[in-house]
Amino acid sequence: NARIRHAALNVVEMIHRQGFVLPVNLVAPLIAATTDLVYEISKKAQGLLNKIKKQDSSSINTKIVEGVKLTYHHQLKTKTSINTPT
Repeated sequence: NARIRHAALNVVEMIHRQGFVLPVNLVAPLIAATTDLVYEISKKAQGLLNKIKKQDSSSINTKIVEGVKLTYHHQLKTKTSINTPT
């Protein structure tokens, strides 16, 4: 559900802003979220990645492979949920 993904992204943004986790731990899920079919989700994820990149550009490079794997799983789940009748 797009609303749940959007709400989860809002939580990730709050966690990042509050500094509850290291930004490097947020990179892989944010990479996956940038491929979301919902433009607002994708745009917000890209904005958060840009903020993390400004803080520490090397953190993005260390999580690219993990991010691509998560992207694959994210796309499978969202494609399945779109094709599944409700």
